Amino acid sequence: LSDLMETGEVLDATVATSEAQRLEMWRQREMAFEVAHSAGTPVTTDITVPLDKVAVFLTRANIGLMKLAPKAELIEVAHLGDGNVHYTMCVDPDDKGPVAKALQTAIYEMVEDVLADLGGSFSAEHGIGVAKLGSMARRKNPAALAVMRMIKAALDPNNIMNPGKV
Repeated sequence: LSDLMETGEVLDATVATSEAQRLEMWRQREMAFEVAHSAGTPVTTDITVPLDKVAVFLTRANIGLMKLAPKAELIEVAHLGDGNVHYTMCVDPDDKGPVAKALQTAIYEMVEDVLADLGGSFSAEHGIGVAKLGSMARRKNPAALAVMRMIKAALDPNNIMNPGKV
């Protein structure tokens, strides 16, 4: 951290110097999702970016976000030791219909484009799940997806373990 601060790559940081500070930092980090929900309709990500590209990712994604949703409020939460960023934004809280869904998809696609360009991934420690099936279809090689489906079918021929998932 001190090396990154000396080179100017990190301009400010907080390091807990007591157990109480450490617990408070974790409490604030864990409140981020709650804050996102209170500010509007959240669009959340669980992505990973090479450490040396995190600042570039944030700059480019923020520019893309402002083009798509100028009223969006951004909440950036990360554990940067592993390049994981929970890039979260709140779009128009009054829009909950099909327009909001289309905007959400456009935001995910923009974020994925930036990630692909920087060597990142649309999925980090929380895995794929239902929410990222669209990203899998957009970003993974069809042959790789077919192999995944074949492995799943071999292990679960009756499709009883997590039905409908790869």
